[in-house]
Amino acid sequence: MTDLVRALSRDESGLTMVEYAILLMLVAFAAIVGWPLLGDAASGSANGASNSIVSAGE
Repeated sequence: MTDLVRALSRDESGLTMVEYAILLMLVAFAAIVGWPLLGDAASGSANGASNSIVSAGE
């Protein structure tokens, strides 16, 4: 039984696909959570720059 556990713990051939799937899920989650936050920040910066340009022209 101990030999079987050791053999299975050394066999890493099936781990790569699972690791890539977990990494892909983490990246997708970060993108979904971060996209609205990044969009709001970019929108606020663009509006601030636009308002500064309009104010400077007056």
